[in-house]
Amino acid sequence: MPEEPEPLPARSWRQARTEDIGWAREYFVPWVVRRVRHQSSGDGIAPKRPNGGPLR
Repeated sequence: MPEEPEPLPARSWRQARTEDIGWAREYFVPWVVRRVRHQSSGDGIAPKRPNGGPLR
């Protein structure tokens, strides 16, 4: 029989919404801004190997 996961710790509605806002600020808002500007998350990053070479 598979083990059941431990229950999540109890938290208030306010604490849960505060954590949701923190997540949105860190991950969702930057994603939306990139979509509005038509940018990729990789824009402006140089390639690791800019010159092609033979495969080994």
